This record gives sequence, structure tokens and C-alpha cells, in this order.
Amino acid sequence: MIENLTGAVTLLVVDDRQENLDVLSKLLARGLPGATIIAVRSAEEGLAAIEVVQCDGAIIDVQMPGTDGMEMCRLLKSNPATADVPVILMTGHGADADLKASGLAAGADDFLHKPIDTTELLARINVMLRIRRTEEDLRRSEARIRSIFRAAPVGIGVVVNRILLEVNDRACQMLGYTRLELVGLPARTLYLNDEDYEQVGEKYRQIKELGTGALETRLRRKDGTVIDVLVSSALLDPTDPESGVTFTALDITDRKQAQQKLAAKRTSLEQKNIALREVMNSVQEEKTEANQRIVGNIDKIVMPILRVMQDQAPPAMQEQVARAIAGLEEITSPFVDNISQQYASLTPAEIRVCHSIRAGLSTKEVATLYHISSDTVNNHRRNIRQKLGLSKTGQNLVSYLHTLEPSPPPDG
Repeated sequence: MIENLTGAVTLLVVDDRQENLDVLSKLLARGLPGATIIAVRSAEEGLAAIEVVQCDGAIIDVQMPGTDGMEMCRLLKSNPATADVPVILMTGHGADADLKASGLAAGADDFLHKPIDTTELLARINVMLRIRRTEEDLRRSEARIRSIFRAAPVGIGVVVNRILLEVNDRACQMLGYTRLELVGLPARTLYLNDEDYEQVGEKYRQIKELGTGALETRLRRKDGTVIDVLVSSALLDPTDPESGVTFTALDITDRKQAQQKLAAKRTSLEQKNIALREVMNSVQEEKTEANQRIVGNIDKIVMPILRVMQDQAPPAMQEQVARAIAGLEEITSPFVDNISQQYASLTPAEIRVCHSIRAGLSTKEVATLYHISSDTVNNHRRNIRQKLGLSKTGQNLVSYLHTLEPSPPPDG
């Protein structure tokens, strides 16, 4: 029995003798259940039938009146619609070398000798159908690959010995050449210089060792413009490094330009930040110098005058002078600026209390100095301890405030 590879098959049998057709039809029906057998008695009928019904194979007698089997085979093979139909020629005479040569020249796939041996007939048809199915599968696979090849959004091609042998439409569009111009073109034509060409050549040598590889390079289009591309390659036959390479080429010019613009903006921003920091440092230095001059003037000029006034003033005014001295000391104290920066949550009133406590004033003295009650001073002390993180510790507030003394400025 013939192995039914992909379901029911259709066979065309052509012989001018009816008794031969009957015998063959019965043999095929038994050997291939479910097969459709089209039996005709002339080449003309056979050619007409195969125009209407798609056949998986044809068994044709060579010796027939009119158009003989050899000519029918030649007509089938010359017609693109039937060229892939396998043909077995039958002959009642010995198939000598000349006859076989003529049959092969006509496109025949095999020969059978009459009288037909059933086992041989079924075996040869089985081989014929296997070849037929394999060729159909191959054509479908090639059609799918061709479809992908044409529709792919990236350039695809085949290179052997660094000569382009195949390219898809996207590769042609990317490079600005027609397919006819690219096929057979040495790859060196597309590179800017020998260095880029050799770099990719080195990658090809790695591909032959590892099977695959990818790298970025530059290619020159037909119009002279340069594009950046990401090339990924693989061996056509992993077992044969000399078989050639298939590649994909992705145009990354826009991406590279965007990266370059981003890098330029980043560099420009860094330079502006450096310039801004220099300006801010300069402003801070000028501010510090101005503060130092003000503090120096207050210490050298204002404070001595106030202390003389305090000593000579009537008792009623001494308290006001003392308050003015305390206020100036608070303004000019580096401690105030330091604690303000470290603990931004402290209120101005709490900062004044911190300064007074650090100066050694008691709660009553602070209350008298700022005209507030002792309870208010104690509330400030509790809030200060909480904001400084001392609430759950036994650390002395005065001692802690002394640790906040800023470091003296460096010499020079």
C-alpha cells in the first residue's frame, strides 16, 4: 500500500489501451485507498484533464498514437502551471540509455517497464509522492520566508565572501540603490573607509567562530550621505563557516543623532551649572566678607559706645541699652546663623532663646530681657529640646548648644 502522506491524492493515468488503464486503476485503488484516479486514453485528454484538476502525479505510457508520452511529458514540464507535477513514463520495451536520456530531457522523473510489477509500481509512486510533498513544503516555506524578507521593516541580505548576493526592498531603500545595483556589489563599496570595512570584517571572522554577531557601523548611501546602522549577522549554515552570512541592518541614524544632541545638551548644562556654582560661590564670598565687615564695625565702633552708655545711663535706661546690646550680639553671632541653617524648624523667638541660654542667662534673665514670662521661656526650652532631638535624652541644653559653635574660617 502507498503511504498516504498528507491525505487523499489525485493521480493521472494515460494509456491508449483500455485494458491497461483498467489494470492500473485497480492496482492504484487497492494500493492507495481514497485516491482519485483519472484514467484517460490519449495525451490530449490528459492535458485537458490536468488543466482542470490539480494532480499529484502522472503515469504516462510512452507509445501512444498522436501525441506520445514523451511529448506529453515535455508539454507538462514546459507549462508553469504543471511543471512541478511528477511524471512516471511507462514503456513496453526496455528502457535503454537513449530512451532514458530522451525521457530525462523531456522532464520525466522515473520509468516503469511493462508488464507492471505491483510492488515496484507502488514503491515508485510512494517515492514520487514523498518528493512531491517535500517540494510543496519547501515551496510553502520559501514563500513564507520570501514574504518575511519583503515585508521586514529592516534591511535583510545575504553575503558570501563579502559580496552581496541577495537584498530585500528595505535594504535598497536604506542604501538608495536598486536591487540590481546591489546584487553582486562588493561590500567595501558601502563603507566610508578601510578601517570601518576591516572592523566589520573582523566581526565576520568572529561570526564564523561563534555563529552570530552584531555591531554598529557606518555606511555610505548611493547619494553620498552617511547613515549609522546596527548590523546583526548569522551563518547561513552553522556547520559550514564558508557558506555565507545572512544579515539584518537597522538604520539607527536618528537615534544616534538624538544621543549626540542629548550628550551636547548635557555637556552644556554641566558647564552652565559649573558657571552658576562659581557665581553663587562668588556671591557667598562677597556676602561673607560684607557680614564680616559689618560685624567688625559693630564690635569695634557700636558696641564700645553702647557699653559706655550702659555704664553712664540712668538706671531706667540701662535695661534698654542692655537689650540693644543683646540684640546686636544676637545679630552678629555666628551661632545664630549656624543654628538657623542646621535647624530650619526653629522659630525666630526660639533662636533668640537659644542664643541667650547659650550665653549663660537663666530662665528669669531671659524672661526679663525679652519681656516675656518665665512660663513662656520654659515652653520655648521644651520646644527647642524637641526640635533638637534632645527630648528623650538627659543631655544638658546649654552644653549641646555649645557644640554648635561653627569652626573658625581657614587662614588666608
